Amino acid sequence: MKRALPIAIALAVLAAIPATASAAAWRGTIVAKERNRGTVVTVSPSGVARTVRAPARLSKLRVGQRVAVRARRLADGTFKAQAIR
Repeated sequence: MKRALPIAIALAVLAAIPATASAAAWRGTIVAKERNRGTVVTVSPSGVARTVRAPARLSKLRVGQRVAVRARRLADGTFKAQAIR
């Protein structure tokens, strides 16, 4: 029992690391919008472009709008929006 607790804690910490590493937040301007895919492309002031999947919020977003995005990174390199303001 004394050995199992530290091992369980170590496994829990290791499992939590990938989940937090994929979260991202940034501010930028929407430069493109694809209704078919439910995505928008944002560009930050430093020039980094990111594709964000936001099908539920797509109708409220406009090209040229400045936004603050909180999202998680997906395996294909795009981001799934958690919050867009």
